[in-house]
Amino acid sequence: MVGIYLLVLSGSYVSTSGATGACLDWPHCLDSDHLPGGKLQVIHMAHRFVALIIGVFAIYVLHLAIRGRHRPKPVRYVSMAIVTLFVIEVFVGAGAVWMDFPTDMRGLHQAVATAVWGMAVWLAAVNFTSRDAPEEEAANA
Repeated sequence: MVGIYLLVLSGSYVSTSGATGACLDWPHCLDSDHLPGGKLQVIHMAHRFVALIIGVFAIYVLHLAIRGRHRPKPVRYVSMAIVTLFVIEVFVGAGAVWMDFPTDMRGLHQAVATAVWGMAVWLAAVNFTSRDAPEEEAANA
């Protein structure tokens, strides 16, 4: 949840710093395999790198949720929803770059990011309020 919040903050910084249109290619910046040199380009690419790190972590959390059959079903389902929305978010962000940052795509990018954040909050709530299945079975015995 903290990682997704940091990702949302980094995206907000991209918008407010004016770095939105600094990188006109995806996944690299300016058709280069190297890090860009301009300050705005570095800000924009930093957001992409944060997204990569958080994406890998989100997949790991999904792995833990699915692997742990003792986890409550809501935890597994919300974890799946987060990763699904995250993948959609990556493609919406890439689409915004490919379409030269139209306002509607930028808005959609922010809306899906908000949905991912909301699902992360929901996952935390479900995770901390749900009991594991083995404990429930022990209580019922």
